[in-house]
Amino acid sequence: NSGINHVKKCTVCGNTQSESHTYGTWTNSGINHVKKCTICGNTQSGSHTYGGWTNSGNNHVKKCTICGNTQSESHMYGGWTNSGYNHEKSCTICGNTQSGSHTYGSWNNSGTKHYRSCTMCTSQETKDHNYGRWTKNSFNHSRVCKDCNSSDYGSHSYNGWENNGNSGHSRECTICAYTSSESHHIQYGMPMNVGNFLTCQTKSGFCTECYYYSTISTSHNFSFNGKCSTCGYNRGY
Repeated sequence: NSGINHVKKCTVCGNTQSESHTYGTWTNSGINHVKKCTICGNTQSGSHTYGGWTNSGNNHVKKCTICGNTQSESHMYGGWTNSGYNHEKSCTICGNTQSGSHTYGSWNNSGTKHYRSCTMCTSQETKDHNYGRWTKNSFNHSRVCKDCNSSDYGSHSYNGWENNGNSGHSRECTICAYTSSESHHIQYGMPMNVGNFLTCQTKSGFCTECYYYSTISTSHNFSFNGKCSTCGYNRGY
């Protein structure tokens, strides 16, 4: 080796002959790559010249365009973004994407509905409340959502009164089916004299709520002379 060339010298007269190096292929030598002259063994080294990063599974790699040496690194992912049914994140170096199912937190009340948010990305799921059965008393009714524990309550909304005969009348809440019962509210007319031995007067009327018809009879109030002081009926002696 004599630098950029190699020489050979006549052992008799000392004449020299010079030739350019004949290098083999580049090979990786760690942080550099080298090639060796196949004639004199001279070596030439150079820094790796890498191409772009490409995905290789759990890592990304880049390859020297001269000797083929590869360099590997772990992916450097950005934040998770919502992609619909899943969320995904991309490596900021090679663009490789990783996806995963949404991981939702607890349900939160939003009025007529409830929602929950993914703990990884911005995805939200919204649904109608999942109410349990109504609880009720004489004033109102209420129910609780099984998912977000929000309460729905209100006053009863009744249908019309239903006549139940002598026992009174009742009505039912159209929302929770609570039944309210009470006695008839009868408005009686003027009493009328019957004028027979058994009955003094009768009066009749209708319930103001359910129109139940009722008649009431009263007995005579006889005085000492055998005459009813109410209707004037005389029973005689």
